[in-house]
Amino acid sequence: MTFRRADESDAFNLMKSYQLWAVSVWQDPLMLDYRNLRASLTSDTELWLVAERNGSIAAFTSLLYDNEQRMCKIQRMHSDGETEERENLEKSLLEDVITETSGKADVLYTTSRCLSARHMVLTEEAGFHVLGFFPISGAAGELSYLTAFFHTGVLEDMRYLNFHLHPKVAPFYEIVRNRLQIPPLVLAEKAILPRSIYEEMPLLEMITASGYVARKFRRLGERRLLSTNFYPFQEPNTLICDPDEKVLIFAGIYPEKRFATIIEERLELAVDPALLYRNVAMMIQGEHISYLEVIVDAADVAALELLIRAAFLPCAYFPCLKRHGDTRRDFVIMGRSFESLDISAHVLSISLKPYLAEYFTLEMAQLEKRGTSQNQ
Repeated sequence: MTFRRADESDAFNLMKSYQLWAVSVWQDPLMLDYRNLRASLTSDTELWLVAERNGSIAAFTSLLYDNEQRMCKIQRMHSDGETEERENLEKSLLEDVITETSGKADVLYTTSRCLSARHMVLTEEAGFHVLGFFPISGAAGELSYLTAFFHTGVLEDMRYLNFHLHPKVAPFYEIVRNRLQIPPLVLAEKAILPRSIYEEMPLLEMITASGYVARKFRRLGERRLLSTNFYPFQEPNTLICDPDEKVLIFAGIYPEKRFATIIEERLELAVDPALLYRNVAMMIQGEHISYLEVIVDAADVAALELLIRAAFLPCAYFPCLKRHGDTRRDFVIMGRSFESLDISAHVLSISLKPYLAEYFTLEMAQLEKRGTSQNQ
């Protein structure tokens, strides 16, 4: 068995292999598009690795690569062969991924939105750590979650630590801290919110012209007219705004996966952020979405508090996600689920159970608080 980087000459064989091996109910559009696949294979922001047996592709994986952030995301993995042989092959491929990214990236991660449940287990066996979950069931009914690998010295030497932690995020941090053996953080006493008097919320509309939205997003980013929100490897396809464009919310909405994310905002009106995000969440839910997420800097206690008031809850904690100078900053994944999450039929990884327990505790408290306020 030999391992190597793929190039554009492999496009046809990769497409053929995918169509023979793929078992997911969701079709990967890139693997059915010869021209775009060739472009992907030659891109500076993607890395493709193949395993060959007797001159034929036996397995492959692809990664997205952000040189500025020194970060990689495993985007897909497929292989051939019987179960035991296939698992050994994929384990070797993951080891090759770790070797290839060493020196190029500080952090390597993936989610079950990209890989199958079986592949996610293999990432854990390869040294990736479970950092939390997403409160939505996947296409095959399995629970969606996140794993990450930190190259040597990243957690020990690069992590920014001069901040206080929101109390409702703390239980998730403690789970991650114990697994990664990272130091404790001081809890914030109280979130200081930016203001208490807000302007009237304008009527919001949704624009789903993906090309227009992406172009507007890039132009505003180039002119540094966006906030400091951060969402790696993601470009918006939807804009929620008022007619005067004083309120801009850029989102990625994916009905085929029932998933959406708020990527960026630009506010020229001093509207109530909690009310804004509640309204945006309801609009996005109407697009056949079951789960909405926002990624927030763990040091931004005020933003976390406002999202909690908008009915979002922490569900994952990602140390060292964003590069900032010579350091890397922690981020919190805040999720809002629009479905009742039934885990009774799931065979859960033991690594997920503590996160689920903390999430359901917060969700129950949220529901009780809502019921109390409605009865008053």
